[in-house]
Amino acid sequence: MLKVLVFVILGIIAEHISEFLAEDTKIVGGKEVEIKNAPFIVALMSNGRHLCGGSIISKNFILTAAHCTISSKPKELTIQSGSSHKGNGDINYVSHIYNHPQYKEINFDYDFALLKIFGKMFYNENRKAIMLPDEDDETPAGEYARALGWGNTMNPLESSDYLRGVDLMIISYDECKEAYKVYGLEVEHNKVCAIHPDRVDGKDSCQGDSGGPLQRLSDGKLIGVVSFGLGCANVEYAGVYSRVSSVRPWIKSIAHV
Repeated sequence: MLKVLVFVILGIIAEHISEFLAEDTKIVGGKEVEIKNAPFIVALMSNGRHLCGGSIISKNFILTAAHCTISSKPKELTIQSGSSHKGNGDINYVSHIYNHPQYKEINFDYDFALLKIFGKMFYNENRKAIMLPDEDDETPAGEYARALGWGNTMNPLESSDYLRGVDLMIISYDECKEAYKVYGLEVEHNKVCAIHPDRVDGKDSCQGDSGGPLQRLSDGKLIGVVSFGLGCANVEYAGVYSRVSSVRPWIKSIAHV
């Protein structure tokens, strides 16, 4: 279900856009990443199958995307952490799902979910929380960030069973909004958009990466959650990420971080 792909054609109206959204997304291009270099990332499993990515924000809370969890029950979900290999690592069971109350499926507005696990995670070099931005923190265009996940690589020679990362450049909100406007898809202010810095096809997050982290390289903070995009690694359309700073009060009210 990761990064939702928007397979739409010109002329469709906004209320039908969600019918064209694929729910199975992955990292395109990029390089393999050792878990010790991204110990905050987790794989969200549904009934034993890979569903989405997520980020550890405390010993008992995971931040992911609402489109990953909106149709799920806690008993169906498990968290795997501490390994670069999908399907490996320690398992934690989900006790509660907190989808953002303002989440809208039609345009993925407020595409956030918090997952509380039973007990607490044991931190080590392969498993620890990522730093969160402040509420007033906005990442300017031109800064670099890294998307991570086990999603579709779109390359038969690249396995999605191993954690991958790709470095992207933040673009302005206005540029991102204009690009998607032609499809009637509104990109809200609580989003941040990123694209390959050379503006070439071939590097992006994609199916299977939804809910995973967009980490700012300058300070290591979690600035985005993989939300949606038009295709994968499409040079004309940046990937769209839910901006974490926009919901800091909500996160604090539930996870107390």
